[in-house]
Amino acid sequence: MIASRRKVERLWLVVVVNLAGITGVLWFVALYMAMTMRTRAADITPPNVPSGTALS
Repeated sequence: MIASRRKVERLWLVVVVNLAGITGVLWFVALYMAMTMRTRAADITPPNVPSGTALS
Protein backbone atom coordinates (compact mmCIF):
# COMPACT_ATOMS: atom_id res chain seq x y z
CA MET A 1 0.00 0.00 0.00
CA ILE A 2 2.87 2.38 0.78
CA ALA A 3 4.59 1.64 -2.52
CA SER A 4 1.36 2.20 -4.40
CA ARG A 5 0.69 5.54 -2.70
CA ARG A 6 4.28 6.63 -3.33
CA LYS A 7 3.96 5.43 -6.97
CA VAL A 8 7.29 3.64 -7.01
CA GLU A 9 8.76 2.61 -10.34
CA ARG A 10 8.83 -1.15 -9.71
CA LEU A 11 5.64 -1.70 -7.75
CA TRP A 12 5.43 -5.28 -8.99
CA LEU A 13 8.76 -6.11 -7.35
CA VAL A 14 7.59 -4.83 -3.97
CA VAL A 15 4.38 -6.87 -4.32
CA VAL A 16 6.29 -10.07 -5.17
CA VAL A 17 8.68 -9.66 -2.23
CA ASN A 18 5.74 -8.88 0.06
CA LEU A 19 3.82 -11.99 -1.03
CA ALA A 20 6.93 -14.16 -0.65
CA GLY A 21 7.50 -12.86 2.88
CA ILE A 22 5.47 -15.48 4.69
CA THR A 23 7.88 -15.54 7.63
CA GLY A 24 7.76 -11.80 8.09
CA VAL A 25 11.43 -11.19 7.35
CA LEU A 26 10.79 -10.42 3.70
CA TRP A 27 7.87 -8.23 4.72
CA PHE A 28 10.38 -5.83 6.29
CA VAL A 29 12.43 -5.98 3.09
CA ALA A 30 9.32 -5.05 1.07
CA LEU A 31 8.55 -2.20 3.48
CA TYR A 32 12.12 -0.90 3.11
CA MET A 33 11.85 -1.15 -0.68
CA ALA A 34 8.53 0.70 -0.69
CA MET A 35 9.97 3.51 1.40
CA THR A 36 13.25 3.96 -0.46
CA MET A 37 12.61 3.21 -4.15
CA ARG A 38 12.41 6.06 -6.65
CA THR A 39 8.99 7.37 -7.53
CA ARG A 40 7.62 7.92 -11.00
CA ALA A 41 8.32 11.57 -11.79
CA ALA A 42 6.01 11.53 -14.83
CA ASP A 43 2.97 11.51 -12.56
CA ILE A 44 4.03 14.73 -10.87
CA THR A 45 2.93 17.62 -13.06
CA PRO A 46 3.06 21.31 -12.21
CA PRO A 47 -0.27 23.10 -11.76
CA ASN A 48 -1.71 24.89 -14.77
CA VAL A 49 -1.25 28.62 -14.35
CA PRO A 50 -2.56 30.80 -17.18
CA SER A 51 0.10 33.13 -18.54
CA GLY A 52 -0.30 36.81 -17.83
CA THR A 53 -2.02 36.36 -14.48
CA ALA A 54 -0.53 37.58 -11.27
CA LEU A 55 -0.02 35.09 -8.48
CA SER A 56 -1.00 36.39 -5.07
